Amino acid sequence: MEEANKRINQILAMDEEDYTDEIIEEFVQELKGAKFLIPMEVDEESIDLDSLGEDEEIELGDDVEFAIIKMEDEDGNEFIPVFTGDFETEIDLPGTGLVMDAEDLALLLFDEELDNEKMDSIYINPFTDYPAEMGFYNYLELFDLIEIEEVECDDPDCDDPSHLH
Repeated sequence: MEEANKRINQILAMDEEDYTDEIIEEFVQELKGAKFLIPMEVDEESIDLDSLGEDEEIELGDDVEFAIIKMEDEDGNEFIPVFTGDFETEIDLPGTGLVMDAEDLALLLFDEELDNEKMDSIYINPFTDYPAEMGFYNYLELFDLIEIEEVECDDPDCDDPSHLH
């Protein structure tokens, strides 16, 4: 997984003042092909995780019950933590880590059965030295699942992610 995300991790390790428009565009393109380690709660009665090999793939179909772990920041904003490598985190994360393609995650999150009404962002490598945050709807738009109509806004109290501030 880390090899697939090598360039993403290199960009995240850069100083922010070194980010150019080209680097940001490269990051976005690399993100589309990323593989994420995602903390999930998996019903152990629906699949025997202990019998799986380290690199063995499973299908998350109708017969496997799982829930993506959602977290909340100090301001009450909900986010989904995802990781681009085997990083040490500042906290112990709950659940089981499953590897998923970034696009598959977007398709899964687009599923209206998941309660994403209050979701604010996808947080890449939270609680590590190299975090990045992407708005939830911007993440879905990255994979052409939705189209965000951006609106100019000068309201300092506005928290609508589709408004340009």
